[in-house]
Amino acid sequence: MNLERTGVSSESSRGIHRISTLMRCAAAYGYGYILCLEPTVPRDPLALGTCCHLALEAHYNGRPWLDAIMRAPARVSFMSGKAAAVIPRYLAKWPMENPKDILGVEVEYAMTIGDQTFTRRFDRLIAEKRRGRCVLVAYDIKTAGRIPERLRKTSLDPTLFTQEMIGRTVIAPALGLEWGGLVLDLIPTDGKSDFVRQPLHWSQEMLNRAEQSLLYWMREEEALLAQHARREIDPWELEQSFQCYPQGFKCDFGPLCTTGKIERGRFVKKTGN
Repeated sequence: MNLERTGVSSESSRGIHRISTLMRCAAAYGYGYILCLEPTVPRDPLALGTCCHLALEAHYNGRPWLDAIMRAPARVSFMSGKAAAVIPRYLAKWPMENPKDILGVEVEYAMTIGDQTFTRRFDRLIAEKRRGRCVLVAYDIKTAGRIPERLRKTSLDPTLFTQEMIGRTVIAPALGLEWGGLVLDLIPTDGKSDFVRQPLHWSQEMLNRAEQSLLYWMREEEALLAQHARREIDPWELEQSFQCYPQGFKCDFGPLCTTGKIERGRFVKKTGN
């Protein structure tokens, strides 16, 4: 296993989000990562999350966070007002760390497992003092409409436990720091609930199993893309998981699954993909 720091730009073409999408639903993967579609108007939580991340990235890099929200992409800017109301409350609850303790903001790393590599971007990497020792802590920020439900899903979320894998195994040792764990900051979208800061924990046994699962799905993705390159599959006909409905998961591609290509007008090609 090895790791490479890849920079602070948008997540690369092998981001963990695309692997987790394939794990959840092949149809959603096909729409988003083969056809490269995205909704012209994202769901409110996604748009709010994007605006909040833009604001907090600017803030922790020492830039005016409000300017970042005002310059949000047009497709998510309809939530900029709500984000501008949320961010001051969030920052008041948890004041900014000492700048010298901030080791990275929106920093992406690449991790290799077996013959496959994926990337994961970290919202913040902080050097914290705990009981007289300096430890490395990763903070991940997410917006959530139903916080208790979101917390119940954390242990099986690849976008979270892969940060634990990378931070614990490689980043902390490379920096000569003890790994202090991953902390989840949940920003409520209902305007009523309080913010939640939750340290997350996984056993080494669980992470070992997750590593093998990720390797399997990365190889599945590689095979799927090879089939597409050979014109052996039609991305429009990839199998739907149907887990969206019984589990209450709202996918941006729901209209395409229920009505087919007739809804294509509600989607555009991703830019910079």
